[in-house]
Amino acid sequence: MKTDDEQAILNETAAFAEAWSRGDARAAALSYTEDGVRLGAFGDRQTGRTEIQASYARLLHQTMPDAVVKQEPGQVRMLTPELAIWQGGIEIIPSNGGAALKGHVVQVMKKVDGRWLVLEAHPKLFPIDQRPKFWSVAWAWAAAWVLVSIGQMVSGVYNLPNYGLMAYYLLGFAGWAIGAAGTIRYLHQRFGADAHRMALRAAGWAAGALVALWFGLFWAQTWDAGFLGLILGPALGAVIGGAFTLPLRSPASPAAVLRACLRGAISWGAAFLVFQVLAFYAGYILTQMTVNLLAPILGDVWATVPGWALPAGFGGFLAALLALQASKLLHLTERAED
Repeated sequence: MKTDDEQAILNETAAFAEAWSRGDARAAALSYTEDGVRLGAFGDRQTGRTEIQASYARLLHQTMPDAVVKQEPGQVRMLTPELAIWQGGIEIIPSNGGAALKGHVVQVMKKVDGRWLVLEAHPKLFPIDQRPKFWSVAWAWAAAWVLVSIGQMVSGVYNLPNYGLMAYYLLGFAGWAIGAAGTIRYLHQRFGADAHRMALRAAGWAAGALVALWFGLFWAQTWDAGFLGLILGPALGAVIGGAFTLPLRSPASPAAVLRACLRGAISWGAAFLVFQVLAFYAGYILTQMTVNLLAPILGDVWATVPGWALPAGFGGFLAALLALQASKLLHLTERAED
């Protein structure tokens, strides 16, 4: 049987969860004492209702817009007639369909003028296992590079004259769209983002695809060593797309955003360059070994596809893994230097 004070505390915490879910930063802040302290789940700290309200406004309208929190009734431990500790589990459900965030909250409650308010709050979020999403990026780029390579072979971009560029552009853009979508989805679930940051990521990879396909073909047709154009074009596209991956949580300082852009450009550009080279030579060798065997079955054009597509898919898979790991390593190096 709960005492009146214990039930009052449970009612206050439930009312706070309702205010949080409807995005009411002011009501959430009024659950705190005038000198209340909040130590946020992302390491941020606020003191006083003004700072706390501003923090909730950013959290509820930028970092996690329209998210809903499910909060356990929790447990109350009375310390004195005017002080108590409440703790309970939480689950935050993003509005975009991303993975739910689970955590635990410990709050020191103080009775002020007959009402139990939060004197100090310590919300914590449990780590999310990112491995499935991490690997999904690699598989997305594996599929992307397979489609791009098929488009190149069907269009005959290594031949003069080519067979027509419809397949090159259609499959090329489709491939880049799949790779970019996998990357953006992972970043969104891992770091969260507002609509503006999502739009920047999409625009960055769209620009990267345009640069990769157009410059790659232009260089292939104008350079003496034209095959280099189809290697450097995607690498340059990855530099542009990688610069806009922005693996950051909101809010972030301009300096942090700039470092993230440079980190992404270097990581993705270098990874694509390395594995474009390896995939090209592996594809060339494998095609020479298989094209004569497959030509009677598939025809002269399609006989070249397996030899190029298989190394391309493997290269795309490894390139994405290297880019993500390199970006993470560079970020850790920056933090160590700071």
